[in-house]
Amino acid sequence: MTYKVVQWGTGNLGTLAVQSILKHPDLELIGTWVSSGEKAGRDVGELSRVPVIGVLATQDAEALIASDADCICYA
Repeated sequence: MTYKVVQWGTGNLGTLAVQSILKHPDLELIGTWVSSGEKAGRDVGELSRVPVIGVLATQDAEALIASDADCICYA
């Protein structure tokens, strides 16, 4: 089973969390919340020092919470 994950934040710890989520075969990153308007709309891979992954960072917390994510990683 693959678990759909939302990462909450892309600071120092959030960046490491994103990198770990992407490496785990049973996890799929489906969204990432950011507090900064300058990060919103950018690819999460770019923000997390990995190649582009096709997931855009957002400030829309309600949409992420309403998504079909199995869990949220708050780091």
